[in-house]
Amino acid sequence: MALCSALSLGFTDALADGFEVGNVTYTIVSTSAVTAGKGTEAYDGSLVISSSVSNGGSSYQVVGITAKGFENCDGLSAVSLPEGVTTIGDYAFHGCSGLESVSFPSSVKSIGASAFYDCTSLSSVVIPSSV
Repeated sequence: MALCSALSLGFTDALADGFEVGNVTYTIVSTSAVTAGKGTEAYDGSLVISSSVSNGGSSYQVVGITAKGFENCDGLSAVSLPEGVTTIGDYAFHGCSGLESVSFPSSVKSIGASAFYDCTSLSSVVIPSSV
């Protein structure tokens, strides 16, 4: 069984400023934007992040992946990021040993330090020219 523990320092802080939809935690960064990170359940297989989410009558555009957002989610095999994501935080997918592929949108402008460090199954990455 793949493990991806969401019980870490900072996770409860993220919940205070965010919400969870479809096993993805969204941290509010402005009145109309959020960043995505791991939810409370383990991941097994592919994950598709939506371009926008709603909560409490408000709609938010997903603009980034939180620093350490999906760290150590070893059951995660593929990630598809939506157009509109501009940043991937430091250590965002660090330790995702089962991660084989990532689909980057052309909107990505920056990839943080060690974002894919220790992703030992990652065989190919195509980074858009926008980075």
